[in-house]
Amino acid sequence: MKKSLGLMLLVIAVFLAACGAGMSDKPAVTGGSLEIYGPVAMAAKEGQVTGAFMRIRNTGSQTDRLLGASSKAADFVQVHETVVENEIMSMREVAAIEILPGESIELKHGGYHIMLINLKTDLKAGETLTIRLKFDQAGEVVVPVLVMKK
Repeated sequence: MKKSLGLMLLVIAVFLAACGAGMSDKPAVTGGSLEIYGPVAMAAKEGQVTGAFMRIRNTGSQTDRLLGASSKAADFVQVHETVVENEIMSMREVAAIEILPGESIELKHGGYHIMLINLKTDLKAGETLTIRLKFDQAGEVVVPVLVMKK
């Protein structure tokens, strides 16, 4: 399972790099002092796992923290970090991600990302799903996420 999940995430990263996802100059949504750019997820079948990726910019004067995520599209939604230990890539859930004032974080393959686990229905390219991000300062931010073809 780890190998197939790793391969899936590699394919996602290559696709996103080719499409320039997350490079828009205009935020898809704002919440408090946060701007969210280029939210995308990869198409997947019911029962599968997929990832969501975006850039979050803090335009405020206080540090904010991404505390979690949720979506009706999956049984479990977690904020993950990809780590490599002893030449083995794995992912683990993180409690929070700090977003410093004036800084951005990238949710992308090979780093932080949102995992949608055990999808309740097929996610098809061209559709939009909703992910709710929970922040320490900004509160809950509803993010429309474009589903991209694998």
